Amino acid sequence: RNLSILDSDRGIEVAGSNRIYIDNIYFGEPFRRSGTGKTGHYGLSINNMTQDSVAENINIDQHFIHNFSVASWATGNVYSNVRTLTAAGDHHSAGANNNVYTEVIVVEDASDMFSSHRAGINATFWNIRLANSSTINFPGYSSNRFPSVNLIGIAKWATSRISGISGTYIEKDVTTPPNIYKAQLAWRLGGGYSPSPTPTPTP
Repeated sequence: RNLSILDSDRGIEVAGSNRIYIDNIYFGEPFRRSGTGKTGHYGLSINNMTQDSVAENINIDQHFIHNFSVASWATGNVYSNVRTLTAAGDHHSAGANNNVYTEVIVVEDASDMFSSHRAGINATFWNIRLANSSTINFPGYSSNRFPSVNLIGIAKWATSRISGISGTYIEKDVTTPPNIYKAQLAWRLGGGYSPSPTPTPTP
């Protein structure tokens, strides 16, 4: 919690764990930055059967190959309120399932948002926004990589369901709540929901 991690190759990796909480992390590349080339392998990785963990208020100001990743039967984990230079929302094979990406702002490039390895079922992407939508577009969605997926609040797709792909739900115009994890947590605790401030680009 409350860390600045600079010029890392592998930033934070959570493996074989339950109910881990990661909050207010800044990743930067002050000495290695050179245009948009990759300067690290993993920013955040949740893998090896890790369950029910949360990483929120994350500022990825570094160009990783995999900015925020789930792999190897990671289940029920959440990435919440993330500012990232590139999307690189990696589902790194081996049955990672039922994980959530919510309230994510992509600054430079979203072309690799859905270009990861194959995922398990029920990945949810809720309110993934672009910092400059006039110049950045989300790529097409591939059923080969996501056997079932929920895409909520992403204007790329105009229909509620992709033809021929069962278990896939798309709703492009949902903007409330902006963060499904925080809204469900507030409801469960009996309190009100308040939006998160966007992580700033400095440590």
